[in-house]
Amino acid sequence: NLDGAIAAVDMPVLSVSFSDDIRLAPKEACDDYVRRMPKARLTRLHLTPQEIGLEEASHFTHLRGAEQFWARIDGWLRQTLR
Repeated sequence: NLDGAIAAVDMPVLSVSFSDDIRLAPKEACDDYVRRMPKARLTRLHLTPQEIGLEEASHFTHLRGAEQFWARIDGWLRQTLR
């Protein structure tokens, strides 16, 4: 049971889900997970493929050819961790 450890997280957290990911990590499941981190400085993104320049963006496909996605992650890191 990791609920205590998850609840203790008090650092920046970027949680990303994809509109096409309806089986492995749907939006509702991701939202439920991050609700367990009340102390976290949360940024929550739920992205469509079009928002990151892909035809499909799901649990595994978001990694391929996703320069716009990686740019968003880079921007979040630069802004959050300065």
